[in-house]
Amino acid sequence: MQQEHEELKKHVQIVTVNVSKFEKSLQDVQDLVEVLEISSPVLLDKNGDVFRKYLLRGIPATFLIDSEGKIISKKLGLIGPEFLQEVKKIK
Repeated sequence: MQQEHEELKKHVQIVTVNVSKFEKSLQDVQDLVEVLEISSPVLLDKNGDVFRKYLLRGIPATFLIDSEGKIISKKLGLIGPEFLQEVKKIK
């Protein structure tokens, strides 16, 4: 995902939201961010609000959300080069 983030940040703002219940503390999340080498901002969904609002059924999940908050695209599972191509089409 890191390579995609580097390319995408030229076109969009990327924010990572941690919705996992496995990371119990801020330190756990920081450790995971370091291991995964995530460079985008990471928000914490401590109460599961984001998980419920976006009707997530699994993680990871990726959403393209326009500047007005409308979901343009939703991808469940890992993203790859095809996702980057989809984002590049939306300018």
